[in-house]
Amino acid sequence: MSALASGAMRRFLVGLALCVAVAAGDGARAQSVDTGGLPSAGNQRSGRLKFTPYIDVREFAQGAIKGDEETVTYAEAVAGVGAEYNTRRVASSLFYSYTRRIKQKGDIARSGSHNGVARATIKLIPDVSALDVGAIATYTRVNPSGAAPLGNIGNADNITQVYGGFIQPSVATHVGELNVASTYRFSYVKTGNSTKGVPITPGFDRFTDSTSHLATAQMGMDRGTLPFSWTLSTQYSREDSGQLKERFENYNAILEGRLPITETIAIVSSGGYESSKSTRDSTLVDANGFPILDSDGRSQPDPSHPRVLTYDVSGFVADGGLIWSPSRRTHVEARAGYRYGGFTVSGLVEMKPNARSSLALVVFDRLESFARGISSGLAGAPVQLQEPDDLGGSTPYSQCVFGKNAGTGSCLGGTLGSSASTMYRTRGMNFVYGYTMRQTTLNLGGGYSRRTYQDDPTLQVSLDGVVDQTVFVTGGLNHALSAKSSVDFSFTGNLFINGQVGAPDVQSIVLNWGYSRILGRSLIASASVSAEAAKREGDAAEILGRAQLGVRYNF
Repeated sequence: MSALASGAMRRFLVGLALCVAVAAGDGARAQSVDTGGLPSAGNQRSGRLKFTPYIDVREFAQGAIKGDEETVTYAEAVAGVGAEYNTRRVASSLFYSYTRRIKQKGDIARSGSHNGVARATIKLIPDVSALDVGAIATYTRVNPSGAAPLGNIGNADNITQVYGGFIQPSVATHVGELNVASTYRFSYVKTGNSTKGVPITPGFDRFTDSTSHLATAQMGMDRGTLPFSWTLSTQYSREDSGQLKERFENYNAILEGRLPITETIAIVSSGGYESSKSTRDSTLVDANGFPILDSDGRSQPDPSHPRVLTYDVSGFVADGGLIWSPSRRTHVEARAGYRYGGFTVSGLVEMKPNARSSLALVVFDRLESFARGISSGLAGAPVQLQEPDDLGGSTPYSQCVFGKNAGTGSCLGGTLGSSASTMYRTRGMNFVYGYTMRQTTLNLGGGYSRRTYQDDPTLQVSLDGVVDQTVFVTGGLNHALSAKSSVDFSFTGNLFINGQVGAPDVQSIVLNWGYSRILGRSLIASASVSAEAAKREGDAAEILGRAQLGVRYNF
């Protein structure tokens, strides 16, 4: 099933690209070339469809600045496509590339990789129904206690391919003064079986794949007849994971009201009922109570024992807070309440001081899993995506996905730091900031997450109650030197604080400097240098240096 599912996800990515192209119809007669921050190397014509297939050939040299990592050289052949299609009823963008590595000197364990992201929104019936779809292919760290590479390089340890996708129809209409809406999201996420450099540590179990469903329905009224607005919503979610056949189910029904107290401040309050439950197969263990792993390093089910209840919380939930909206450019929410059997806090900050800059910050508290974190992050990504800059060989989308408009995006760094199969409660925050001025574009993103695992408490090496923390930040600056050349700088940093007894904390950072120049109508040359530093608690720091030269041809 793993091979079949992996192939299905790759076909889904390709199919979405074809949908973007086919949906263009007669708009395909007005093509243009998008070079991702650089002026077009060709004659760009106005039109709704931008479709740019390309090939890219790169040469890499990598060696240790500090540490005992061997010197390696390899070439990369890249085939990719960038596409955008926008009309009054369709908004979409897609960036995808397949990289094939050619070994020259040293150990190159990973010969091929997929990197891509796609988002599309189709207005089926304007102002009534819509269809959202999305897909992503990137890399994730496997075991948080192992190596922490932030670059998609040929010999990186402890990373594996991950694919994800979702489809989400929605309906919204009015019945008199009553607003009625509903939506349904189906998601699928899968990881690869790479075992290179993945440590086997007690309690950690690897994610395989899962399907999830999220259905919501709501009705309410805006302030008018009543001095306040109100919304009654209900939601059902379910995830079925392939690893130990874990099943998560959540149901809630919540009534929320908003009462303005001044022109810019409103009180918000909600209350209702929620039930969350998770079960899975018993784990096969040896005589000492330790899990017996398969060839991919995953736990195996024990059919001789009944399923295990890993989480079960239900009852009354409520919260309250303030909403401050002093202008159309600023919106702030702060809430506190009772949920998941204890105190909870959430919030939102959206600021757009001017047309050139924007900031979005979200404070969250939710029950999460590896797959649900990816699918919700992808669904929250903007439809108008910014083309990634991966000239230095780093992995796109491993931290944040940025949009074309300043300050838009979605961050996945808190999820992709570990592909654990265990469900957890996560509390933290994510932020995205963007600034654009003439020839300069700046993007920043980052966040903090605190995960409390919900595991089988009867296991000898259970993660139940273990708390780990992740802090991540990423950013990029691109500046056009002229009509044909530009420079860029990017960085990514990650700190993982391990909650398991005796397990190490891990920190890593990547810095990259690049230069690009248009050589002809469709030819772009690039050069970059980068440094990647990583340190596990108790071990000496390792620093790698990497240089790259490349040529890209846009068809």
